[in-house]
Amino acid sequence: MVINGITDELNKRVKSCVEYLRLTDCQLQFEKSCDLGFRIVGDNGIYTIFYEKEYMIFRALTHLKTQLKKGQKKLNIKQEPAYQELGYMLDASRNAVITPRASKRLIQLLALMGYSNFQLYMEDTYELRDEAYFGYFRGRYTIDELKDIEIETESYGMSFIPCIQTLAHLSAYVKWSIHDIQIKRDVDDILLIGNQEVYTLIDKMFETLSHLKTRCVNIGMDEAHLVGLGRYLNEHGYQNRSLLMCQHLERVLDIADKYGFKCSMWSDMFFQLLTASKNYDGDLTIDEDTRVYLDKLKTRVELIYWDYYQTTEENYAQKFEKHRQITSENIAFAGGVWKWIGYTPDNEFSLKIAPCAHQACLRYQVKHVSVTGWGDNGGECSAFSVLPSLQAWAEYQYTNGLENFAQHFETIHGLAVERFLTLDLANLTPSNPRETSGINPGRYILYQDVLCPLLDKHIDHEKDAKHFEESAKTLSTIAQQGTEWSYLFDTQAKLCQILAIKARVSHDIRASYHAKDIQALREHIEQLRYLHQLLREFRSIYSYQWLHENKVFGLDTIDIRLGGLQARIERAIERIELYIAGKLIQIDELEVAILPYNDFYKDRGYVATTANQWHLIATASTIYTT
Repeated sequence: MVINGITDELNKRVKSCVEYLRLTDCQLQFEKSCDLGFRIVGDNGIYTIFYEKEYMIFRALTHLKTQLKKGQKKLNIKQEPAYQELGYMLDASRNAVITPRASKRLIQLLALMGYSNFQLYMEDTYELRDEAYFGYFRGRYTIDELKDIEIETESYGMSFIPCIQTLAHLSAYVKWSIHDIQIKRDVDDILLIGNQEVYTLIDKMFETLSHLKTRCVNIGMDEAHLVGLGRYLNEHGYQNRSLLMCQHLERVLDIADKYGFKCSMWSDMFFQLLTASKNYDGDLTIDEDTRVYLDKLKTRVELIYWDYYQTTEENYAQKFEKHRQITSENIAFAGGVWKWIGYTPDNEFSLKIAPCAHQACLRYQVKHVSVTGWGDNGGECSAFSVLPSLQAWAEYQYTNGLENFAQHFETIHGLAVERFLTLDLANLTPSNPRETSGINPGRYILYQDVLCPLLDKHIDHEKDAKHFEESAKTLSTIAQQGTEWSYLFDTQAKLCQILAIKARVSHDIRASYHAKDIQALREHIEQLRYLHQLLREFRSIYSYQWLHENKVFGLDTIDIRLGGLQARIERAIERIELYIAGKLIQIDELEVAILPYNDFYKDRGYVATTANQWHLIATASTIYTT
């Protein structure tokens, strides 16, 4: 292996990737170029890679290896990026805080795909001076850990961008009944605009980030739906909330300027306040005072239009047009790779929407694109489960299509993409029409109670159970290949084993009970005991997955959820045994008729539905109320 033309530091990363890709029999020369993108030129094991930016070298290595695997030895290939920046933002705030070690592996994979930046979404999961409750027992990053992640990112020529919150989404912090925290709270998870202590807190946020080299930051400010309507309303009366947002943004930007940061922010709150809509819909009505503020601020902050739902280019385009009414400056875009609906990803839907969003970005000449990997309601899904969706975005970035998608994926990740995509199976049930986002039977079937199954109307008991049985076998077979990703398939295989029972056991117990079939009820007890055992095994397998990727904090929530499910199975066994023994006249839970959980898709005739809040799936009783 001969590598020439790059710095010693970059050489280390290139050498490790050359070894990883098994390109060690090649002689490689690297030359900086003024042309856009990268070019690979050479023949018979001797190649020169011309690159515009250092991070492009790593995608060039992937493409070189892929071409050589095809038998192509004489090469003269050029690729140009469609956007100036393509980044991946990983949620580190919904309990799953990725470790620096795991983040380094993810960064390497992103580099080999061709990403230019890595972003971490941190609500309270980073340390602040003199703020002990900020990230308390939440796995918050130390400054040294963040610097370590940034150094790793920069070693590939990529940039690191922290994504924080400076208005809302701070529930894990403001929940503490501490006076010095509560005086900063407006309502729900929203900070109190105008309160000096709030700006002292925000100053500390930037102080922590100032220890990094990066001077780019996403300041959040999304989904502050009730801003100005809590303590602020009591103290100041009703105020123009659009103007309030602008005033707060100006103060945050002033603090950012103090530390030399250039800011971006999510754009949705301006639309909600100016249109009374949460979905970028409705006609914008901008009063003169707000317009003056917007004109003053638009050059100081980049607005990010985020959207993970549209299935046509035109729908995205309509929303880009609405953004132009707020600012004529360039708008950034954030799409999504669906890993926030339970333990199982939805690469299928992510791959469906990606080309639509990409084409709209091209039409509106978007320069900065991010792909978000959220972790709503517990961060249960693996950070690595959406690699196919991330790969697809990289392919659109460099080739405007998926011609080499499968080959590049296998080159980088060591597994055929069609096999990797089987990680989606727990949600791809016969009851799921697979036409829209967020339908997640793999989560609600797992968490619903055995005797009080709130979502039983949203399951095709026989067909879904058979699907899970077959999926478990498929996933187990792939797990046995012994790849780096086997642990992901182990988790999903065991989950599907559980779901194969849970998809019909509640229904069958009810049928046997109402038929007064005692022998069948005895058999159901044995099913429940086996289910209990499978859950114990799942907890063990899933714990390995969690700790392989994340800090231990947050795993307690999984223990509570799965442990609670096990306890409820024990209760179900006890109740059925008492009934069989004649010690219960009836099982009250089984006397209640099952109702639909929601009517989201009633007009479309769907069986499966969307249910993503654990405390609303697991019980009809109240958990969070007094």
